[in-house]
Amino acid sequence: MFAHKDPFLEPIPKRWAPPEMTAPPRLDPEAPAFPIEPSYALLINPFYPKDANASFGKRALPPTLALTSFAATTPAHGRVEYWDENLLRRCPPYAPLPQIVGIAVHLTFSQRAYELAEWYRTRGSKVVLGGLHVCPAPMNSRLTLMPWL
Repeated sequence: MFAHKDPFLEPIPKRWAPPEMTAPPRLDPEAPAFPIEPSYALLINPFYPKDANASFGKRALPPTLALTSFAATTPAHGRVEYWDENLLRRCPPYAPLPQIVGIAVHLTFSQRAYELAEWYRTRGSKVVLGGLHVCPAPMNSRLTLMPWL
């Protein structure tokens, strides 16, 4: 058997990944605007694409503890739901609409976070973005950005 002089110069073939690992759940643009439920907060950890080739297939982002910390400190009269799109393979709930939606934002899934924020905002929910990648919105954006403490 003949060994290559430098095995690190050979490209590694890309591994196949199922669509469920690379594409987020579809947000229905035609979904109706249901009534808003007062004192209902929905905390979302957005979907991020998994790369079977990164770090030998072991790349994973742990969910932020900020969302669960907010859920734990919510007053008893409020209703809080935590939704992790990476674990629950369907769109976040919207019937009834939450009064406020909190979304963790990381550079890896910032585009998905902004899509979710706009989707809920256009249906009447207040949206709060926080995390490592909160930055000013473009001038034509209708999003309200507010970092969490």
